[in-house]
Amino acid sequence: MHLANSEKSEKIELSQLEFPGMDAESLQILRDGNRIGVFNRGACCGIFSDEDNFSRNYFLVQLHVFGRVKLKELASLFGMGYQQCSNIVARFKSSGIDGIRDESERRIGTRRIITPVIGEFIFKSRREGKTYDEISRGIRFRFRKNVKAQSVRVWMCRQGKQGVVENKDTQISMDLFGEEKEDESAVTSVTFGEWQSNSYAGSFVLYAMLERSGFLKIFEGNIDQDEVKRGTRWDVRRVLLTLFFMHALRMKSVEQSKHLMVRDFAEVVGGDFFRLQWLRYAVDEIVEDSNFDRTINAFYKRLMDLTDLGDKIFYTDGHFSSYYGKRPIPKGYDPRRQIGMRGRNTVYLHNSNGENVYLFESPANTSLSNDIEDLVAGLEKLQLDLKGRTIAFDRGGYSAKCFRFLRVKKMYFITYLKNRKTERLVELEKFQIHKVETEDGETIEYKIYEKESRETKYGKVRTIILLSEDGRQIPIVSTNPYLKEEEIVYRLDRRWREENCFKYMIEHFGIDLLTTYKTEEAPDKVIERAHPQRKFINQSITQKKNELGSLQAELAEKMRKRAENGDSTIKEFLNTENELNLKIKNVQVDLDYLKRQREATPTKEKKNLREDHVIIREKRRLLINAVKALNYNAEKWLQKIFKEFHVKDDETLSLIRSVFRQKGQVLQEPDMVRVKIEPLDIGSMRSTLDRALESLNKNGLLRLPDGRTLCITQTR
Repeated sequence: MHLANSEKSEKIELSQLEFPGMDAESLQILRDGNRIGVFNRGACCGIFSDEDNFSRNYFLVQLHVFGRVKLKELASLFGMGYQQCSNIVARFKSSGIDGIRDESERRIGTRRIITPVIGEFIFKSRREGKTYDEISRGIRFRFRKNVKAQSVRVWMCRQGKQGVVENKDTQISMDLFGEEKEDESAVTSVTFGEWQSNSYAGSFVLYAMLERSGFLKIFEGNIDQDEVKRGTRWDVRRVLLTLFFMHALRMKSVEQSKHLMVRDFAEVVGGDFFRLQWLRYAVDEIVEDSNFDRTINAFYKRLMDLTDLGDKIFYTDGHFSSYYGKRPIPKGYDPRRQIGMRGRNTVYLHNSNGENVYLFESPANTSLSNDIEDLVAGLEKLQLDLKGRTIAFDRGGYSAKCFRFLRVKKMYFITYLKNRKTERLVELEKFQIHKVETEDGETIEYKIYEKESRETKYGKVRTIILLSEDGRQIPIVSTNPYLKEEEIVYRLDRRWREENCFKYMIEHFGIDLLTTYKTEEAPDKVIERAHPQRKFINQSITQKKNELGSLQAELAEKMRKRAENGDSTIKEFLNTENELNLKIKNVQVDLDYLKRQREATPTKEKKNLREDHVIIREKRRLLINAVKALNYNAEKWLQKIFKEFHVKDDETLSLIRSVFRQKGQVLQEPDMVRVKIEPLDIGSMRSTLDRALESLNKNGLLRLPDGRTLCITQTR
């Protein structure tokens, strides 16, 4: 008999055990209280205690490696998972006996759920008259352990401290229920008074942009949360900081948070933080708050005021993200693939600098012209003065109904003319060169011809023809009577900043990614779509036309060969091809019948979207996309500052991204956080960073959300 004990594990050397006729059928696992025995053909091979995972792993490895018993059979025998058994064997093969010993020690150390500290908290809470549900929530938020109220009650029974049972009709189990462990890899606090190395030291620069945006103050001031949660990982500030800095470090989704260096990132966000599924739960708790809608609108209003350029020009467009799951999500038009696909659409509003100032979800994937009406309604909720403002958009928003709606709101639009006919081309000699000076000091030339304005139901419309470099004539329409013709062309040309924004946010922030698998009821909206019967008839008509073409081609080929031989007339030829002629006539009859059937079938059918669709839950996606939009704005704002000091404008964004990942040291103090960033590689970049940090400090932006000042320098 071989005995393995975890207390003597340091002296044990794993050696081969020879068992005659070793197979799964000859093995047995017998339990006697807390003791477990391994038997082969009735002979005891070893005994170990139920908590001694080292010995269990020892025998499992012996039986697999030396006894050649399959892992699938051992997993069933020991009551373990196949992957768990496989991991044990893999650790043994790579690290020897140390691999299975370290794992057993780690597992035994995590068995105890209610520690003495938590127990003291339970006693204190009970003395204060708190219920078991309240104690359970307190443990969850204070100690990051999900202990159910029933488990707290059972623990109190075991300690003999319960006194009076609150509900005697409730049957109490004496075993602790399975507790769902939260992520225990985060640190519990930040070290004060010592310099700590940090891989994300450069990302502290972003606190200046958070201070500028007022994002955290708005959410903290409006979202209600329990005092128990403040200062924990459930704190609204901590959750939003986690999302913001994750995206800044190019972790595009919540799933990629598993790659974070926990201690370093905790120092950046100010303490413990959630990852993976627990982070999703924390985000859901924010968006399910009754004040969330009011809070997100207050943030948009702040963005509007902060980014107001005084030109009253907005740009809008929708970004469509494809969905590849099995749920019946409404279809929309994917412009990149140029086909209809299931997905979800997010409508963005930008200012002239390309900064995100507003966004909302369009769950029904309606056209841009309909989304513009919803957009204006959303802006009115922000109490924004819309009179005299101009919205620029592409041909997707071209709609007389939309134009009339904007006129009622006393707003203007700029867009491309849709469905222009070729015969309306303008003679080349009518075009004149117009120059526009940009905000960067550059001069742009356009060849333009403005036609005579015409009065319509949606106002007086100006039509301006732009002659492109490749000779194409691009018609542009606008109802703004105050802008010069070259200014209108220039403003619409700047709409490509929206496309650049989408491209950048797809590549760096992953706005195409799915944020949740949860769905909700589709809106009560009647939609028109192609009649399914008409689609089937069209397919049948196409099939019959192809069949008819093949038969006629066959007949023509036979007629050509007969004509070359000259041995019969056409009448004689047709008499010999009666069977082929009959097939052609039958196909023609079928084709005529299908065409009449198509004429009798309506092209569209109306159906309520709610009847057979669901939509991806909106609010989590809305908050995460709002944070990603803020990330984009923060980099744009930093870029503007860095451009003042850097020679090459096209290097500024890559320079900013490299600063976020720059290593350094952090010193936490009661009234200040000092950050020393390792110097950048190139001297011009080091100089740019120093001057940019000096500018941020002068503007009073280097502050943390808790009120402490932030001192960031480069080491020399």
